[in-house]
Amino acid sequence: AASAIAASGRTAAPSPRSRAIEELEARAKQVPSPAMELAELAGAYFRDAQISGDPSRLRAAESAARRSLAILRRPNAAKITLALIADAEHRFEDAIRLAHEALVDGASPESVASVLITSLLARGDLTEASQHAEQLVAKRPVSGSYLLRALVASAQGRYDEAAFDFARAVAVEDAGEPETAARLR
Repeated sequence: AASAIAASGRTAAPSPRSRAIEELEARAKQVPSPAMELAELAGAYFRDAQISGDPSRLRAAESAARRSLAILRRPNAAKITLALIADAEHRFEDAIRLAHEALVDGASPESVASVLITSLLARGDLTEASQHAEQLVAKRPVSGSYLLRALVASAQGRYDEAAFDFARAVAVEDAGEPETAARLR
């Protein structure tokens, strides 16, 4: 379909994701010290990289996050985006370190929980991953939280508990979270 559009000389309409990124890029250029705008842009690039699989979006996310942190060290959500990038690139020690730094800088435990849990799980630290997953479900009982706890329980060989949490994740699934729904399936 895309090649048919290109052959006709027309261009495809930009996706809502692309439009949102373009708006964030424009906003970041208009502000004298755009730390928060760049942090938001970094997060948008990261989400786009997750959805599209385009590694250049990870580089764009990292660049925007680093520029944001150069302007404002803390509090700044850009550090969480750097932790997510490290996790996505299987640099788990870096991801854990950055997540802990974000906590020290004032980030909420819920905002860093997923990167901590997945990195700890990948590193084989099931006990600490389980503690974070339990805390996350207690504070934020949503689909993504149950999914993470189910993954930890499964890694620990607690298959009945994992099955219960997978079922719970489906039961509380929010239609407004397509990325979580895709991971769950």
